[in-house]
Amino acid sequence: MEIFNDDEYYDKIFGKTEDELKANLKQNSNNAADIIKRASDRATDIRKFETNLFWERGKYYWAFILAAFTAHFYLLNIVLKNGENGLSLKTFMDLPVLALFSLAITAFVCFFFCFTWTLMNKGSKFWQKNWEQHVNKMEKLENSRLFSTYLNPNDKDYKKCPLKFSAYDYSVSKLVLSTSILLMVISFGMFIFYIFLTMIRLFSLIVIFSTNKILLIVITIISCLIVVIITYSIFRCITKHISGNHDLNNVEQKKWYQADV
Repeated sequence: MEIFNDDEYYDKIFGKTEDELKANLKQNSNNAADIIKRASDRATDIRKFETNLFWERGKYYWAFILAAFTAHFYLLNIVLKNGENGLSLKTFMDLPVLALFSLAITAFVCFFFCFTWTLMNKGSKFWQKNWEQHVNKMEKLENSRLFSTYLNPNDKDYKKCPLKFSAYDYSVSKLVLSTSILLMVISFGMFIFYIFLTMIRLFSLIVIFSTNKILLIVITIISCLIVVIITYSIFRCITKHISGNHDLNNVEQKKWYQADV
């Protein structure tokens, strides 16, 4: 793997410096112009492909997440329909351990799909931005800045206020990512809530003849912390193994790298 910066970009891609490429273009070199045009077209097509994949993958995750939350609340409705106290903490506390554990499992499935959807959004955004940068580099050689030229959002025709009908340059991918993060946090809170209640019920059965409630509370809190740490470790391991194979530790911070092939 080779790390390099913007100044070395053209040399790594075309085998020539930026000045050499521009000199060839000024000399009306058809070979140089054709190579740059093909590289620009390819980068544009791949960026379009990544954008389409972003929405196509999102559809599958929306279906999975909807199914997971539907299953969870359907199960919740079943276990609570016979409750005498309505939707209250006492009702949850009175649920059987198996019912609480089943709710924890479905909540974990909700969290898993929301978590992976968030990673998918971040990954898609990264590769989309990657090819945007390639297109910008190609346009720089062609003396064209069409792709990186935008309307001014501070113009009076555009309003940031969401209650107005004027357009604004909100990032669609960031809005989707914000939604996935919100659902991830909510589903993780649900999972921890059910695990906490399950631990309380389990330890209350173990020390049912004990009067030391402080010890019960301490054991329950420690158990919940262990669950959180284990969950974090699992997903930390997942994110480590599904990320790109690039180790940039102790390497000078540069913008680009070429993977070994």
